Amino acid sequence: MHLPSCSKIILLIGLAAFGLPAQAQYKWTGPDGKVVYSDSPPPPGITAATLAGPTAAKPDNKSNLAGLGPIAAKYPVVLYTTSDCSPCQQARSFLSGRGIPYSEKTVKTSADADAFRAAGLTELRFPTLGVGREHNTGFEQSQWGSLLDAAGYPAKSMLPAGYRPQPAQSMAPASANAAAARPSDNQGGPAAAGNTVAIESAPRIIEPKNPFQPPNAAAPQSPATTIRF
Repeated sequence: MHLPSCSKIILLIGLAAFGLPAQAQYKWTGPDGKVVYSDSPPPPGITAATLAGPTAAKPDNKSNLAGLGPIAAKYPVVLYTTSDCSPCQQARSFLSGRGIPYSEKTVKTSADADAFRAAGLTELRFPTLGVGREHNTGFEQSQWGSLLDAAGYPAKSMLPAGYRPQPAQSMAPASANAAAARPSDNQGGPAAAGNTVAIESAPRIIEPKNPFQPPNAAAPQSPATTIRF
């Protein structure tokens, strides 16, 4: 059954009027007595009520992974860096360009170095990439790409344009770094042991059907930055 043309017009006008307040952010009564809905503030001298309209979505890295959440939970990616490290910046660019949700841990103090070693990373060379329990030291794009492939990360970014990696954090907790400034404090306390337990409980990457063969040792590789404490 078809509605008469007049009825159709009335129905459309009614639907438009019904949806208008949901799109507007302000409501006020004009000098002529008419109620106005608008997404712009009213003219000066007119008091308006603020409506509960749509608001801009705030970035939420944990829930905004575009389907990568299960992979990131099973094989978390951690980038270990230090100060004044050119290859570290190359590593950040590579991970961001591929759309890898990663966390960054920096090693700057002796407490950071202790936590780094406690995580099973005995060689203080940077950058180091952690994918689950697998690690690779020194930025080399093909090797890092193979680790990410084995974990199931996509070859091209699937993250939304507004996604930003989490801010870098010190490898050791703030309390451990504060304690390091006091020589009388024990440097190898429970904090380091806690890091070891967390790392050991992480799952290992399942080997792909065609196991990755490391490139020839002569392949070009960015020099790693080494620090000593």
